[in-house]
Amino acid sequence: MTPTRLALLAALTAVTVAALIGCGGSDDPSGPARLALATDIPGAWDLDVFFASGDTTLAEYFGDPEATEVDAIFRVDRTFTMTLRDTNGSRLSEITGTWELPTPGELTITYPDGPVTYTARYIQEWLYIRTSLNGEDIRLYFN
Repeated sequence: MTPTRLALLAALTAVTVAALIGCGGSDDPSGPARLALATDIPGAWDLDVFFASGDTTLAEYFGDPEATEVDAIFRVDRTFTMTLRDTNGSRLSEITGTWELPTPGELTITYPDGPVTYTARYIQEWLYIRTSLNGEDIRLYFN
């Protein structure tokens, strides 16, 4: 796929997810967009969109200069593995750690270098997590 098509696909996906967020912004557990529950987290996820309001790139965020894709497996035992891949889909490295969601929408992922707390929403089979990093708004959209 050409870089232009990839960028177009990423933009379309971001617009779609943003529309979903706008459609059901309530915290009602039965709504299409709601705070994530602990039962929403386990599973195999692909990071589809990475957004930073500043200059942070996906590669910088995950600490690998060649990373362009991230696959994540969140397990019921509250552990996770994230596999970083390059543009060809080749495995670069793995990140392992733990996760917890003590209250709906408050997801803490403990990476090897420390914990990060995210606001987590579950939106029609998408896991949307958001945090701040050095004054930047960081958003990750998993499907």
